[in-house]
Amino acid sequence: PMTFKSTSYGIRTIYVEGKVEYNRLFAEKHRIGGLFLYNQKDYQRTDADGELASIPHRNQGLAGRLTYSYNDIYFVEGNFGYNGSERFDKKHRFGFFPSVGVAWVISNEKFFEPAKNIFSNLKLRYSFGLVGNDQIGSSTDRFFYLSEVEMNTGGYTFGRDFKNKIKRYANPDITWEISRKQNYALELGLFDKLNIIAEYYTEYRKNILMTRADIPSTMGLAAALRSNVGEASAKGVDLSLEYQQVFNKDL
Repeated sequence: PMTFKSTSYGIRTIYVEGKVEYNRLFAEKHRIGGLFLYNQKDYQRTDADGELASIPHRNQGLAGRLTYSYNDIYFVEGNFGYNGSERFDKKHRFGFFPSVGVAWVISNEKFFEPAKNIFSNLKLRYSFGLVGNDQIGSSTDRFFYLSEVEMNTGGYTFGRDFKNKIKRYANPDITWEISRKQNYALELGLFDKLNIIAEYYTEYRKNILMTRADIPSTMGLAAALRSNVGEASAKGVDLSLEYQQVFNKDL
């Protein structure tokens, strides 16, 4: 007899987003803006291998932004994200990540007008904020707060060989990886032709998921333990230069 095997492959994604925006100018000087956004995503593979992989991936969150500027000279912006991830226990499932930025366009000040023919733009800005990351570990680590047992080993054994059955211990304390970012910037325009942007940034990351290296073997654990114990930092400078020249109406 002949046998046939059919396979199928596909991805199903359901994405929902709704937002409300507000922008208004008062007294020709005060500009206020706002944004409130809700989103959720449901993602599933039809060719998933295993029970955990077949469960839909789900995330949802809220985001907000409030901006204010005075006379196009002084700018303030505040943002927040309140994000939910399926990967963490309910006490860590939602994370709050705010940020703030300020800017001063010195070239729009009245006292700067005598220098406008040379310095067409002069702007200082600064921002500080937190960013959350739930894409930690491997893609197969779906639910860190649940234990996982190997089900395809031909049954259960006890004693010293039992260690081969445990793939992961439950850990409800695993949570978001958090990045704290700062940015200092100077924007300089010369003669309406040359634009220079110089930025200095710093980043500090904490709660990085790592395997603990100091667990004594006398504890009798059958699988490695992981937790948010890692830290990292970085800093650097970004420079950009742009020059524009109009020679005639065609070039």
